Amino acid sequence: MDTNNQQPPVQQSKYHPLSLEDYQFFKRELAGITNFLPEHLMTRFWTAYNVIRGKHETQPCGCASAGRYWGACVEALQKWVKEHDEA
Repeated sequence: MDTNNQQPPVQQSKYHPLSLEDYQFFKRELAGITNFLPEHLMTRFWTAYNVIRGKHETQPCGCASAGRYWGACVEALQKWVKEHDEA
């Protein structure tokens, strides 16, 4: 086996599994979220929430009965942003 053609490993982004653009977006958007998540942000938030947890769960509805799911989503994204602020 020829080992001279091996490529060095690609360094993983510090924002993995998301990106710098995602980090900037969530840092900005989460700063304005208190107790209401605007509907136009729900899909992007839920998708990122699934990615950082390594899961694929169906997005809940935006009604009040799904509030605990959205609360967990926002908390996880806030934690992710905070961890990457310190990195």
